[in-house]
Amino acid sequence: MASRSLPFGSPHGTPLSAYRQRQSQPNFNSASSVEKIRTFLNKSINESIAEEASPSILRTSTINQQVMDFPIHVDAELLGNYLTEVANKAMEDLEEVWDEVGFHNPEDRSRLIAEILVDFKSLCSKKIQVERNVAEQFRASIVAAKDELRDLSRALKCDVDSSLLDENSGQTLTDELQTLETHLETVRAAAYAVSADLIEYRERLLAMHQSLGTELEARWMDVESDLTNSRREEFQQYLNEMQHVVNNRTSSIIQLLVDCRSLIIELSIDVATQKGKMEDILDEQIMESLEEKSNGGRDLSAQWLEKVGISSASLKYLTTRISELNSEKRKRKQRLGELGEEIALLWEKLHISEE
Repeated sequence: MASRSLPFGSPHGTPLSAYRQRQSQPNFNSASSVEKIRTFLNKSINESIAEEASPSILRTSTINQQVMDFPIHVDAELLGNYLTEVANKAMEDLEEVWDEVGFHNPEDRSRLIAEILVDFKSLCSKKIQVERNVAEQFRASIVAAKDELRDLSRALKCDVDSSLLDENSGQTLTDELQTLETHLETVRAAAYAVSADLIEYRERLLAMHQSLGTELEARWMDVESDLTNSRREEFQQYLNEMQHVVNNRTSSIIQLLVDCRSLIIELSIDVATQKGKMEDILDEQIMESLEEKSNGGRDLSAQWLEKVGISSASLKYLTTRISELNSEKRKRKQRLGELGEEIALLWEKLHISEE
């Protein structure tokens, strides 16, 4: 089972379309078949010499046209008549050529005839193998269709007609594959509806966990084995929970940023001259981290979300930075108190009144 690609699809159908094309030709009764064969035979043999002198592409085109022009679906008897006509005409033409050339040795003539028979047998063997390969494609497609039907039915927790999965259904390969495809259409539609939602939920969960700096559990990565409505509801519930976590984290980050900005302004820190490592969150970024919303609230800027985000590392850094700024504020207050005492002592020594 994968653009959002879904974990199921239909790799079948090619053998069916090929056989439907074969069966689309008209049939004729046997009374007129022999004459039609004879007409077709004479036309084909008369054109054979010209075809041999033509380029390969033209010869292939001519052969394909002859196949399309063939008048009937032949049975064994008619095929025998056709081959007899071909063989007799070929022997007449060969003997005429051999007599003209002076090729009279019976053994040599028999050897060439044997070569023709061997070539014909080889051609028949190749054609038979082609048809066997088609049958094997049918069998492979049937196996794949049954596997898909089992998997989707298991994922949907629905029963499947056991007769569809029997090894020997008693049907032709064409009919069996068509029956499976018909049932699969309904099952695929039901699976697609749930799978599409699960894939969307998974992508949203991945984005949330990435923003939080966490990993999505493996059980939420599976969008194939269970395609029931209850599974979809589980995803929806977890998605709502994670959205609540993201909202809370965002609110916490925003509040920390507000507090940091207030302390930076209060302490008159020159953020433009601040030095730090590339991975550090600089006060300059903190000062540019928030955007005012139309309703009077605040939101994280796109720059902050792109470069810093709302991960636990960001939360930890801002908490630490606020602690540092508060510590610096306390130090300054303490120093100011000490300076005040020193100034008061000097005033006393200089006998300067408090006024």
